[in-house]
Amino acid sequence: MSSFKEFLQEQLLDPEFAEAYDQIDKEMDFALALAQRREELGLTQQSLAGLTGIRQPMIARIEGGQMP
Repeated sequence: MSSFKEFLQEQLLDPEFAEAYDQIDKEMDFALALAQRREELGLTQQSLAGLTGIRQPMIARIEGGQMP
């Protein structure tokens, strides 16, 4: 049985898959960076919502990887 990394490498040979994977990878990088920076600043999702005008449930979705 091949490992997930091997499977992924095979799938990435397909240009359509590679493009979709790249987009998702960027979105997840953003989500993780947002959550990390918010925590570094000592902000809650609610306080970030107040500063940005973005509602807290949307911030939670973004941090969870569900990009609007």
